[in-house]
Amino acid sequence: MNTKLEILSFICILMFTSHMNLFSQNNSILDTTSSEEHSYHTFNIYLINGYALSYDLFKNSNSSVKIHFDLSMDYSELDLEGDNITNDNNNILNEPYDSFKETKNISISLASYYTYNIFISEHGNLYMGGGPFIGFNSAKSFTDDKFNIAYEVDDLTYFRKSYSSLQTEEIWSLGITFILGIRSNITDRIGLFVESHFNFGNKWINTKQHWETNYTDNSYRINSSNSNGSGLFYKYNFVRVGLNITI
Repeated sequence: MNTKLEILSFICILMFTSHMNLFSQNNSILDTTSSEEHSYHTFNIYLINGYALSYDLFKNSNSSVKIHFDLSMDYSELDLEGDNITNDNNNILNEPYDSFKETKNISISLASYYTYNIFISEHGNLYMGGGPFIGFNSAKSFTDDKFNIAYEVDDLTYFRKSYSSLQTEEIWSLGITFILGIRSNITDRIGLFVESHFNFGNKWINTKQHWETNYTDNSYRINSSNSNGSGLFYKYNFVRVGLNITI
C-alpha cells in the first residue's frame, strides 16, 4: 500500500471514529432529555444535482452527525446515421453507416458528516462540516455500427459488415467531503437547504474494452484490453438543493 493511501485511510478512519465518539457522548446527554425529544427524526432529501438522503444520528442546537447515502443513475439509447470518411494517402473512403449506442451509469456513495452551525437565526442557519466517504461507480458503453462498403486487400474485394465495441469501467473511491450550506425554515419541521460539496480522495479504476469487426466473407477481427490504475482526485459540486424534514 502506498504512503498517500495509508495517510488518507488513516484520516478517514480517524474522522469516522471521532464522529462515532461524538454520537455516543451526545447519546448519553440525550438520555436525560424527555421522551418526546427522542421521537424526532431528521432527514435531508437532496433533489437537485444528484439524488441523496441523509439522516441525523445526533442533532442539537449547534451541531449534528449525519449518515449520508448518495445515488445517481444515467441511461441512454441513441440511433444514429452518418458517414465515416477516411483519407489514406489521398485515397478517400466514405463509409455510410447506421449506429446504435447505449450507455449505462450508476454511482453510489456512503459518508459520515459532522456539521457545525456558524450562524443561527429564527429564519434558518449557516453551517459547515465534513467527513469521510466511500464510493463506487460502474459505467458501461456499447456501440453497434452497420456498414455497407467494399474494401480491396491483396486484389480481393470484401465488405466490412459490422463493428461493435463494449467498454466497462468500475471505480472505487475513498476520501473526505467538505460542506458549506445554508438552511431556510419553511415551517417548524420543514426547511429548504442549499449546499456546496468539495470531495478530495483517491480512486482505483478498472477498465475493460472489447472491439469486434465482422466481414461479409465471414472473417472477423477481435481486440480486447484490460487496464488498472489509481490516483488522487478532487470534485466540486457548487450547488445541491433539497428539503430538511423533521418528523
